[in-house]
Amino acid sequence: MSALNVSIGRDRGDLGRAAAGRIAAELRRLAGFNREIPVLFASAPSQNETLAALAAEPNLPWDRVVAFHLDEYLGLSETHPASFRRYLHDHLFRARPVKRFFGIAGESARPESEIARYADLLRAYPPEIALLGIGENGHLAFNDPGVCDFSDPVAMKVAASSRFTTACSPPSPKSPPTLSRSRSPNCCVCRSSS
Repeated sequence: MSALNVSIGRDRGDLGRAAAGRIAAELRRLAGFNREIPVLFASAPSQNETLAALAAEPNLPWDRVVAFHLDEYLGLSETHPASFRRYLHDHLFRARPVKRFFGIAGESARPESEIARYADLLRAYPPEIALLGIGENGHLAFNDPGVCDFSDPVAMKVAASSRFTTACSPPSPKSPPTLSRSRSPNCCVCRSSS
C-alpha cells in the first residue's frame, strides 16, 4: 500500500456505501484475472452498513470469493448469537454465498491446533482485500491498543482476553500474510452513536 486514501461520510450509511463501492470495484477488477479472490472480513457493527451495501451491489463475483474473518471468541460455536462466523452469515453470506468460507473454530478443544490450521489457510490464500473496522477504543479485531506488537511475525494467536485473533504484524518477506499484507485494505471508522 503506497498511500492512504481517506473519505469522510455524512453518516454511517454514506460511509458504508462508499466503502462497498470501492470494495465492489476491486472485486470486479480482481475477477478479471483471479480464479479465487481471498477476502478478509471484519465482523462487528462497524461493518453493518458496508456489508449491507456490498450485498446490494450487482454482479459481484461471489462465486470466486474465499472468505476469512479476523477473530472469534474461544468456546463459541458458529450458531451462538455472539459468534463472528454467525455475524458474517447473517449480515452477508446468507444473501451472497461465497465460494468458500474459512471460519475460525472458536469451539475447538485444541486452540493451538486451530491457530496453526487458520494460519496455514491464510498463507495458502493471502488476502487480496481486507474489510477492517476500528473499534471505539481503537482496537482492530482483538488487537487492543498498547498490546499489539507490530514486530510479531505470528499470523494468529489467542489474545489475553481468551479470544482468537489475527496478528497485527506489518508486512515483511518473512512474515505471514496478516492484516497489513492485504493488497487492498478498506477500513471503516464510525463515530459512536451516543
